[in-house]
Amino acid sequence: MHQEAQVQTPGEEFGRKAIEEALAKAAAYCGHETERIALEAESRVAALGAELARLRDEEHGLQARLERALPAGAAKDRRRKALYYWIVTLALTVAGFFFSLLAFAPYRLGWKSYLYCAGIALVAPFCVEKFLETWSSPKLMKALATAACVVLSRVSSSCHSFVATFSPSKSAPYLPS
Repeated sequence: MHQEAQVQTPGEEFGRKAIEEALAKAAAYCGHETERIALEAESRVAALGAELARLRDEEHGLQARLERALPAGAAKDRRRKALYYWIVTLALTVAGFFFSLLAFAPYRLGWKSYLYCAGIALVAPFCVEKFLETWSSPKLMKALATAACVVLSRVSSSCHSFVATFSPSKSAPYLPS
């Protein structure tokens, strides 16, 4: 009986070989199809990787532009602020010119005093700015601001007393000469 199980008929052998060959061809077909899908996916993955790299570069570029960009409405505010600073600069320059003229008036320099005063009015702000840039210490700025306030309050009080001294009083009659 044992030998009967071992003996195969030619049809069985042919069927086994056909199944083995069909399984081998199916395995080869599956292997080739897997390889084709992998190659197709590889090219798609490479294309998507390149697209991802391009989008990351674009994102970094946009991020850099956003960091450098001014806030919304800042350009208008900056123009307004610049105009204000120029107006203040012009007013202080003109004031410096006229105060310099008043200071030089006793010396009777004539037309030369106008040149000197224009030079003082233009150079003094530049020198003050350079001084403040060179010695940019917060303690120095506070001390200078305090000194300026003290000097201005002293000048203001002395001007008020000076005006009060020379203004006509209501008790004294006005005598025309």
